[in-house]
Amino acid sequence: MDTWQYFLHRAFHTNKYLYRKFHSVHHQLYVPYAFGALYNHWFEGFLLDSLGAAVAHASSGMTIRQAIVLFAFSTMKTVDDHCG
Repeated sequence: MDTWQYFLHRAFHTNKYLYRKFHSVHHQLYVPYAFGALYNHWFEGFLLDSLGAAVAHASSGMTIRQAIVLFAFSTMKTVDDHCG
């Protein structure tokens, strides 16, 4: 999941169209707390967060309980990554 997010996030930064159309929304919010990391364009959020976690879940054969832990952990990791 980290590899998925790293390369997609990098693509959103290096490709001018992707940055301008989608990722710039994430950088327009200036807040003093890390929960601002979850503020992004819906398409980018779908690709990076939802689809990435769904692919990780499907490819690993997790149970529903394990998936709940995965989705909760990935949300906390996103917030932690933006703590400074």
